Amino acid sequence: MKLRKYMGEKGEIYLLSCFFILSFIVTYFYFYKGYFKVGFDDIVHFQVFESIANAFENHRLPPLVNFIGFSANGESFNGMYPWVTSLIFVIPRLLINNVILALYFSMSILLFITLFNCCLLLKNFTNKKSVLFFGSVIYSFNQYNLINIYNRGALGEALGFAFLPLVFLGIIKIWQKEYRVGSLFLALGMSLVINSHILTTVICCLYLIIFELFRLLLRKLDFKEIKSIIVAAFITIVASAYTLSNIIKLSLKNDLTTPWRNILTLDWNQFVAGSTKATLAFQTYNYNFGMFILIIMIVMVVMLFRSCKNTSWKKWIIISCITFVLTFSWVPYKYIGLTKSPLGTIQFASRMLNFVILFLVIGVTIFIDKNYRNNYKKGLIIYSLLMLLFAVFTEINYVNNKKASYNLTNENINKYVYGSNYAESDYSLKDKHNHNWSVIYKSEVFPLKDNLHEYYNGVQFNVYSSQRKPSYIRFLTYNGIKYEVYVNNKKIMPNYSLGLLRVPLNKGINTLNIISKAQLSEYIFFVISIISTIMIILTLIMKKEIFDKKEVP
Repeated sequence: MKLRKYMGEKGEIYLLSCFFILSFIVTYFYFYKGYFKVGFDDIVHFQVFESIANAFENHRLPPLVNFIGFSANGESFNGMYPWVTSLIFVIPRLLINNVILALYFSMSILLFITLFNCCLLLKNFTNKKSVLFFGSVIYSFNQYNLINIYNRGALGEALGFAFLPLVFLGIIKIWQKEYRVGSLFLALGMSLVINSHILTTVICCLYLIIFELFRLLLRKLDFKEIKSIIVAAFITIVASAYTLSNIIKLSLKNDLTTPWRNILTLDWNQFVAGSTKATLAFQTYNYNFGMFILIIMIVMVVMLFRSCKNTSWKKWIIISCITFVLTFSWVPYKYIGLTKSPLGTIQFASRMLNFVILFLVIGVTIFIDKNYRNNYKKGLIIYSLLMLLFAVFTEINYVNNKKASYNLTNENINKYVYGSNYAESDYSLKDKHNHNWSVIYKSEVFPLKDNLHEYYNGVQFNVYSSQRKPSYIRFLTYNGIKYEVYVNNKKIMPNYSLGLLRVPLNKGINTLNIISKAQLSEYIFFVISIISTIMIILTLIMKKEIFDKKEVP
């Protein structure tokens, strides 16, 4: 009864049940052969997830550096990459022995969360179930999101996309002068995006700043709105304290190699060609959101030039179209000096497609609600189901493509996670004499594979030395991280000055054990983040009126 009270009418419970079932059905066709076709960045995420899962299994937090995977280099992915919302992948991994089944469950839940959050946003504009279904489906099952989840393996970006609707629900509620509820939604959405993906956070903040500057120019910005945003910012910092504190700590105390900077744009011809194909294959210049979204966008652009009684939807379509144009090679980012600027950390202009789709869905929902006729219902549902069928067909096509990627199974997962040679240079330590290179290239001695044992809080491996002398081991040592180092079972005080582990070695085979544990401050910030998020959610649940349709600001 309580659920019905704060979620609305019985029809909405049926709608959410439909979302839940659809999420599992659509995801099933990516796993129906009993394996997972590994995407571009999946191994990075799986190595991090395994580290977190092992730590939780031992009732501990993982340290900020990784001992599992990444060629046993001790890189700081746990500290520099947000992972709190990735618990939707970690918890099933702990509860389900079958890795593929756990992954299937996690990805289904990710799609359900995306549908649910989009539905929450759109319910601010319409009470019509067919419109809510249509908007949520086209948002969640667009081809760009499917590419990110299944092929590219951009799970952080996919998680950020799942929580984006909450951010804009919050700011829209503030515009509607529901200041307290708006602040809570804005804080909840922003903290979850921060805990998912930093680059999505950066783009999201840019849009919020631009929107508020426009409101200032239009003289719509008042003191209560500013106060609400400041309150939301404070709550956001508290709810994302664990992620932010880790990133700030490592960034301030270390000279880190940062991800490459560029703004790789889309090619229009390749975009259109990719949109018409049932495939998850991609290149940096032909990311696309699929023909169903493209058709909707074309129709809405045509409608912009027709006179309508209600025009509140137009601004969202215009913002979507402007953002869409910014993703293409028509914009000379390189020649105006943006590719090597801090904005270049975005790397792919295609990341803005997430916002193109979000603003388009808001505009379409308002338009349909204001011009709704009873005979629209069947058409909206049919269009949504066709898009879902296309998504399923696309997944089957990709799974059956033997040339695409390789298959992850319960039997071979350790091969790709433990002892993996897959290493990244992101957030490594810079060479003090050559800032274009990681200090890892100064290594003198490399771990041998014959006695490599990886744990969430440490690693053991053998190294060979041709003579008795101190040597630089291929293992990064970050300032602000406490290490325990044992050479041949004897605890030593190594030299960390270069950013590499330097230890005295005997001639021949030496056994090294390196251990690091999460510090007390990390536990405190983690508990603060989790409790804060739960409190925000519970507070919002208690407010029954938050799901009522409101006038568009």
